[in-house]
Amino acid sequence: MGSAKLRYEGAGVKVSWTIPGAGSCVPVFRDGTSVTPYLRAMPIYEFTCEDCGLDFERLVLGRTRPSCPGCESTRLERRLSLPRVKSSSTHDMAMRAAKRRDATQARDRMHERIRYEESHDRHG
Repeated sequence: MGSAKLRYEGAGVKVSWTIPGAGSCVPVFRDGTSVTPYLRAMPIYEFTCEDCGLDFERLVLGRTRPSCPGCESTRLERRLSLPRVKSSSTHDMAMRAAKRRDATQARDRMHERIRYEESHDRHG
């Protein structure tokens, strides 16, 4: 199995990724159209504010300068956004996290039900 290479060029930035073991996959939408033109048209960047430390994403069009939504500062560090890769290992991690979340919610609901029943037993 080979590797897939993804490339983004826009707004003065050139980024490329190699995904080992991905074969010759090409990023496409469900209807089969290429993602590449949309990546060029809609550059979404991740930023960290150097003043307050807030991490956020912004759509940057043309030469506009984004500002921090928390403190309105324009002293920002642009971070590299990596593509999400769906594989059997990421699926397994997501399932384990979902099972932990569900178990915690079930435990919280059970404790809340017990408290509710106890409060009604005392008054009734």
